Amino acid sequence: MSIRLIAVDLDGTFLREDHITVSQRNIQAIKLAAEKGVIPVIASGRTLSIMRNVIKQVPFIQYAVISNGASALEIGVDKPMFVDGIPYEKWVKICNIMQKNYSIYEIFYNTKSYMEKDMLSQYKNPYLTKEFLEDLKSGITACDNFKEDLKGCTIEKISSIYTPEEFCDSLEKEILQYQDMEITTSVPGNMELNMGGVNKGTGLKRLCDILKIQANEVMAFGDADNDCAMLQWAGYSFAMGNASEEVKKCAKYIADTNINDGVAKAIETYVLREE
Repeated sequence: MSIRLIAVDLDGTFLREDHITVSQRNIQAIKLAAEKGVIPVIASGRTLSIMRNVIKQVPFIQYAVISNGASALEIGVDKPMFVDGIPYEKWVKICNIMQKNYSIYEIFYNTKSYMEKDMLSQYKNPYLTKEFLEDLKSGITACDNFKEDLKGCTIEKISSIYTPEEFCDSLEKEILQYQDMEITTSVPGNMELNMGGVNKGTGLKRLCDILKIQANEVMAFGDADNDCAMLQWAGYSFAMGNASEEVKKCAKYIADTNINDGVAKAIETYVLREE
Protein backbone atom coordinates (compact mmCIF):
# COMPACT_ATOMS: atom_id res chain seq x y z
CA MET A 1 0.00 0.00 0.00
CA SER A 2 1.12 3.54 -0.75
CA ILE A 3 -0.74 5.44 1.98
CA ARG A 4 -0.41 9.21 2.28
CA LEU A 5 -3.43 9.93 4.50
CA ILE A 6 -5.30 8.03 7.24
CA ALA A 7 -8.88 9.10 8.10
CA VAL A 8 -10.43 7.78 11.31
CA ASP A 9 -13.98 8.01 12.56
CA LEU A 10 -14.21 8.51 16.33
CA ASP A 11 -17.14 6.77 18.07
CA GLY A 12 -17.04 3.01 17.66
CA THR A 13 -13.80 3.24 15.67
CA PHE A 14 -10.85 5.19 17.07
CA LEU A 15 -12.27 5.59 20.59
CA ARG A 16 -12.85 3.05 23.32
CA GLU A 17 -16.37 2.06 24.39
CA ASP A 18 -16.59 5.15 26.61
CA HIS A 19 -16.60 7.36 23.45
CA ILE A 20 -13.98 9.53 25.16
CA THR A 21 -10.66 7.71 25.40
CA VAL A 22 -8.14 6.81 22.68
CA SER A 23 -6.16 3.68 23.53
CA GLN A 24 -2.40 3.96 23.87
CA ARG A 25 -1.93 1.48 21.04
CA ASN A 26 -4.08 3.57 18.69
CA ILE A 27 -2.23 6.75 19.72
CA GLN A 28 1.16 5.14 19.16
CA ALA A 29 0.27 3.62 15.78
CA ILE A 30 -1.12 6.79 14.26
CA LYS A 31 1.73 8.86 15.75
CA LEU A 32 4.33 6.57 14.15
CA ALA A 33 2.46 6.80 10.84
CA ALA A 34 2.56 10.61 11.09
CA GLU A 35 6.30 10.46 11.74
CA LYS A 36 6.63 8.53 8.47
CA GLY A 37 4.95 11.42 6.66
CA VAL A 38 1.39 10.07 6.55
CA ILE A 39 -1.25 12.73 7.25
CA PRO A 40 -3.67 11.70 10.04
CA VAL A 41 -7.21 13.05 9.81
CA ILE A 42 -10.22 12.80 12.12
CA ALA A 43 -13.44 12.24 10.14
CA SER A 44 -16.35 12.70 12.50
CA GLY A 45 -20.02 13.48 12.73
CA ARG A 46 -19.10 15.81 15.57
CA THR A 47 -18.09 19.41 15.13
CA LEU A 48 -14.85 20.78 16.56
CA SER A 49 -16.15 22.08 19.91
CA ILE A 50 -17.38 18.63 20.98
CA MET A 51 -14.21 16.75 20.07
CA ARG A 52 -11.59 18.90 21.78
CA ASN A 53 -11.05 16.35 24.55
CA VAL A 54 -10.21 13.77 21.88
CA ILE A 55 -7.85 16.13 20.05
CA LYS A 56 -5.91 16.73 23.28
CA GLN A 57 -5.01 13.03 23.32
CA VAL A 58 -3.66 13.11 19.74
CA PRO A 59 -2.16 16.62 19.33
CA PHE A 60 -0.17 15.55 16.27
CA ILE A 61 -3.32 15.05 14.16
CA GLN A 62 -3.33 17.87 11.62
CA TYR A 63 -6.78 17.98 10.05
CA ALA A 64 -10.41 17.16 10.80
CA VAL A 65 -13.39 16.54 8.55
CA ILE A 66 -16.31 17.57 10.76
CA SER A 67 -20.11 17.49 10.83
CA ASN A 68 -20.31 14.43 8.56
CA GLY A 69 -18.31 16.11 5.81
CA ALA A 70 -20.04 19.48 5.81
CA SER A 71 -16.74 21.14 6.65
CA ALA A 72 -13.03 20.55 7.23
CA LEU A 73 -10.30 22.47 8.97
CA GLU A 74 -6.67 22.49 9.92
CA ILE A 75 -6.59 21.84 13.66
CA GLY A 76 -5.28 24.86 15.53
CA VAL A 77 -6.52 27.29 12.89
CA ASP A 78 -10.21 26.70 13.70
CA LYS A 79 -11.25 28.35 10.45
CA PRO A 80 -13.14 26.06 8.07
CA MET A 81 -11.53 25.34 4.71
CA PHE A 82 -15.02 24.99 3.22
CA VAL A 83 -18.66 24.67 4.30
CA ASP A 84 -21.31 22.66 2.46
CA GLY A 85 -24.15 23.64 4.73
CA ILE A 86 -27.91 23.91 5.20
CA PRO A 87 -29.40 27.35 4.39
CA TYR A 88 -31.27 29.21 7.10
CA GLU A 89 -34.82 28.85 5.77
CA LYS A 90 -34.46 25.08 5.41
CA TRP A 91 -32.89 24.31 8.78
CA VAL A 92 -35.46 26.41 10.64
CA LYS A 93 -38.29 24.37 9.07
CA ILE A 94 -36.57 21.11 9.98
CA CYS A 95 -35.95 22.28 13.55
CA ASN A 96 -39.66 23.05 13.88
CA ILE A 97 -40.43 19.45 12.89
CA MET A 98 -37.92 18.14 15.42
CA GLN A 99 -39.36 20.33 18.14
CA LYS A 100 -42.87 19.06 17.40
CA ASN A 101 -41.61 15.49 17.83
CA TYR A 102 -39.85 16.24 21.13
CA SER A 103 -36.35 15.72 19.75
CA ILE A 104 -33.37 16.95 21.73
CA TYR A 105 -31.25 18.51 19.01
CA GLU A 106 -28.33 20.82 18.41
CA ILE A 107 -27.06 22.98 15.57
CA PHE A 108 -23.48 22.84 14.28
CA TYR A 109 -22.27 26.19 12.98
CA ASN A 110 -18.77 27.52 12.36
CA THR A 111 -17.11 24.59 14.24
CA LYS A 112 -19.34 25.05 17.34
CA SER A 113 -22.40 23.26 18.69
CA TYR A 114 -25.40 25.34 19.75
CA MET A 115 -28.40 24.26 21.82
CA GLU A 116 -31.19 26.22 23.45
CA LYS A 117 -30.96 26.35 27.24
CA ASP A 118 -34.25 24.60 28.00
CA MET A 119 -33.32 21.75 25.66
CA LEU A 120 -29.79 21.49 27.06
CA SER A 121 -31.26 20.85 30.50
CA GLN A 122 -32.94 17.74 29.04
CA TYR A 123 -29.83 16.49 27.22
CA LYS A 124 -29.94 12.69 27.24
CA ASN A 125 -29.71 9.47 25.31
CA PRO A 126 -30.43 6.22 27.22
CA TYR A 127 -27.98 4.36 24.98
CA LEU A 128 -25.03 6.55 25.98
CA THR A 129 -23.17 6.78 29.28
CA LYS A 130 -23.57 9.70 31.63
CA GLU A 131 -19.83 10.41 31.37
CA PHE A 132 -19.96 10.66 27.57
CA LEU A 133 -23.06 12.86 27.62
CA GLU A 134 -21.38 15.19 30.11
CA ASP A 135 -18.30 15.30 27.88
CA LEU A 136 -20.43 16.29 24.88
CA LYS A 137 -22.38 18.87 26.89
CA SER A 138 -19.16 20.57 27.97
CA GLY A 139 -18.55 21.60 24.36
CA ILE A 140 -22.03 22.96 23.65
CA THR A 141 -22.79 26.69 23.56
CA ALA A 142 -26.11 27.42 25.28
CA CYS A 143 -28.34 30.11 23.82
CA ASP A 144 -31.87 31.46 24.35
CA ASN A 145 -33.07 31.18 20.75
CA PHE A 146 -30.67 29.99 18.06
CA LYS A 147 -33.16 30.73 15.30
CA GLU A 148 -32.64 34.38 16.20
CA ASP A 149 -28.99 34.11 17.27
CA LEU A 150 -28.05 32.39 13.97
CA LYS A 151 -30.57 34.20 11.80
CA GLY A 152 -29.59 34.09 8.13
CA CYS A 153 -26.67 31.71 8.78
CA THR A 154 -25.88 28.59 6.78
CA ILE A 155 -25.15 25.83 9.28
CA GLU A 156 -23.07 22.63 9.02
CA LYS A 157 -25.52 20.10 10.40
CA ILE A 158 -28.54 19.40 12.61
CA SER A 159 -27.98 16.62 15.13
CA SER A 160 -30.70 15.07 17.26
CA ILE A 161 -29.02 13.39 20.22
CA TYR A 162 -32.30 11.66 21.08
CA THR A 163 -35.94 11.40 20.03
CA PRO A 164 -38.43 9.49 22.24
CA GLU A 165 -39.20 6.14 20.62
CA GLU A 166 -42.91 6.88 20.27
CA PHE A 167 -42.08 9.88 18.06
CA CYS A 168 -39.31 8.34 15.92
CA ASP A 169 -41.61 7.13 13.13
CA SER A 170 -43.46 10.42 12.76
CA LEU A 171 -40.20 12.38 12.85
CA GLU A 172 -38.60 10.23 10.17
CA LYS A 173 -41.73 10.40 7.99
CA GLU A 174 -41.82 14.20 8.14
CA ILE A 175 -38.07 14.59 7.61
CA LEU A 176 -38.14 12.28 4.58
CA GLN A 177 -40.30 14.80 2.72
CA TYR A 178 -37.07 16.78 2.37
CA GLN A 179 -35.57 14.61 -0.35
CA ASP A 180 -32.61 16.95 -0.72
CA MET A 181 -31.36 16.07 2.79
CA GLU A 182 -28.84 13.42 3.83
CA ILE A 183 -30.07 11.48 6.88
CA THR A 184 -27.67 9.26 8.84
CA THR A 185 -27.07 7.97 12.35
CA SER A 186 -23.97 7.21 14.40
CA VAL A 187 -25.44 5.91 17.69
CA PRO A 188 -28.88 4.51 18.67
CA GLY A 189 -31.57 7.15 19.09
CA ASN A 190 -29.58 9.68 17.07
CA MET A 191 -30.48 11.37 13.78
CA GLU A 192 -28.03 13.53 11.81
CA LEU A 193 -29.05 15.78 8.93
CA ASN A 194 -26.87 17.32 6.23
CA MET A 195 -27.65 18.77 2.84
CA GLY A 196 -28.21 16.11 0.21
CA GLY A 197 -24.97 14.90 -1.32
CA VAL A 198 -22.94 16.01 1.71
CA ASN A 199 -21.30 13.19 3.66
CA LYS A 200 -17.94 12.09 5.02
CA GLY A 201 -16.98 10.84 1.57
CA THR A 202 -17.50 14.21 -0.11
CA GLY A 203 -15.88 16.07 2.79
CA LEU A 204 -12.82 13.83 2.81
CA LYS A 205 -12.52 14.11 -0.97
CA ARG A 206 -12.62 17.92 -0.79
CA LEU A 207 -9.90 17.92 1.86
CA CYS A 208 -7.80 15.49 -0.18
CA ASP A 209 -8.22 17.67 -3.29
CA ILE A 210 -6.80 20.60 -1.32
CA LEU A 211 -3.91 18.43 -0.11
CA LYS A 212 -3.43 16.91 -3.61
CA ILE A 213 -4.01 13.36 -2.43
CA GLN A 214 -5.81 10.71 -4.50
CA ALA A 215 -8.41 8.24 -3.24
CA ASN A 216 -6.02 5.35 -3.84
CA GLU A 217 -3.62 6.95 -1.34
CA VAL A 218 -6.21 7.11 1.46
CA MET A 219 -6.80 4.65 4.30
CA ALA A 220 -10.14 5.14 6.10
CA PHE A 221 -11.79 3.53 9.12
CA GLY A 222 -15.45 3.57 10.23
CA ASP A 223 -18.22 1.60 11.88
CA ALA A 224 -21.57 3.37 11.35
CA ASP A 225 -23.80 4.20 8.43
CA ASN A 226 -22.55 7.80 8.36
CA ASP A 227 -19.14 6.31 7.46
CA CYS A 228 -20.36 4.38 4.41
CA ALA A 229 -19.73 7.06 1.79
CA MET A 230 -16.20 7.59 3.09
CA LEU A 231 -15.49 3.85 3.09
CA GLN A 232 -16.78 3.53 -0.46
CA TRP A 233 -14.58 6.42 -1.65
CA ALA A 234 -11.28 5.62 0.04
CA GLY A 235 -8.89 3.32 -1.77
CA TYR A 236 -8.09 1.35 1.39
CA SER A 237 -11.22 1.29 3.53
CA PHE A 238 -11.66 -0.67 6.74
CA ALA A 239 -14.97 -1.38 8.47
CA MET A 240 -14.49 -2.14 12.14
CA GLY A 241 -15.24 -5.62 13.40
CA ASN A 242 -18.05 -4.13 15.50
CA ALA A 243 -19.69 -2.52 12.44
CA SER A 244 -23.00 -3.75 11.07
CA GLU A 245 -23.05 -6.08 8.07
CA GLU A 246 -24.33 -3.24 5.88
CA VAL A 247 -21.36 -1.05 6.79
CA LYS A 248 -18.95 -3.95 6.24
CA LYS A 249 -20.28 -4.29 2.68
CA CYS A 250 -19.16 -0.70 2.02
CA ALA A 251 -15.51 -1.41 2.90
CA LYS A 252 -12.75 -3.31 1.14
CA TYR A 253 -11.30 -4.72 4.37
CA ILE A 254 -12.47 -5.64 7.88
CA ALA A 255 -10.44 -4.46 10.87
CA ASP A 256 -10.61 -5.82 14.40
CA THR A 257 -13.11 -4.18 16.78
CA ASN A 258 -12.57 -0.77 18.34
CA ILE A 259 -12.11 -2.31 21.80
CA ASN A 260 -9.39 -4.57 20.36
CA ASP A 261 -7.45 -1.66 18.79
CA GLY A 262 -8.55 -2.48 15.25
CA VAL A 263 -7.29 0.84 13.89
CA ALA A 264 -3.82 0.35 15.37
CA LYS A 265 -3.56 -3.24 14.16
CA ALA A 266 -4.39 -2.27 10.57
CA ILE A 267 -1.95 0.66 10.61
CA GLU A 268 0.78 -1.56 12.06
CA THR A 269 0.18 -4.16 9.36
CA TYR A 270 -0.26 -1.99 6.28
CA VAL A 271 1.64 1.23 7.06
CA LEU A 272 4.27 0.57 9.71
CA ARG A 273 5.51 -2.87 8.69
CA GLU A 274 9.03 -2.98 7.36
CA GLU A 275 9.33 -3.18 3.60
